[in-house]
Amino acid sequence: MARNLPYTVKESSPNGLVSNWTQWCPSNGFMPDKNKGPYGSYGAIRAYMWAGMTDPATPGAHAVLDHMLGMALFLRNHKYPPTTTNVISRAGQGQGPVGFSAALLPYLRALGATHRFQAQELLMKDGRQPDGLYGKPTRYYDQNLALFALGFLDYAFHFSSKGNLEVSWQ
Repeated sequence: MARNLPYTVKESSPNGLVSNWTQWCPSNGFMPDKNKGPYGSYGAIRAYMWAGMTDPATPGAHAVLDHMLGMALFLRNHKYPPTTTNVISRAGQGQGPVGFSAALLPYLRALGATHRFQAQELLMKDGRQPDGLYGKPTRYYDQNLALFALGFLDYAFHFSSKGNLEVSWQ
C-alpha cells in the first residue's frame, strides 16, 4: 500500500541510494535484491524523478525524499550522475547520460538543492541537439526521461496529493 512506501524506500535504499531491484525477505524485510546485486542504474533513476514529482501534500512524500538523499549527496562532489551506483558502498561508476540529468531535475528541485539542480539543468542544455532531441547519440530512454522531467518542470502536468494526474490543457 502507498502508506508503506516511505518504509519500503527506507529499508530498500541503503545510504539513500535506490537499487534497480528490491526483494522482501521475512528475516530482513525489504532490501536490494541479492540475486541482481546492490546496483542502481537505468532501472532506478526513475525513482528519483517520480519522488521529485510527488505532490508535497501527499502523505509520506517528505519521508520518501528524506530516505533518498544519497544521489543528491553524490552530486555534491560529481558533475555527472553515475551510470551505475553501488547502493551499499556508495561508489558510482561511469558518466550518466543526459536522461539521468533530466530525471534528477524534479528530485533536486523538490529537495531545494538549487546549485545541483542548476548544474544538471546546464548539462541538459548542453546535451540538447539542434533538432530538439537530447544526447549524443540520441537515445530513446533519454528522450523519455527528458519528456517527463521537463514536462513536469514546465507545469504541463503534475500529480495531485491523491496521485491523480492533472494536465495543464484541461
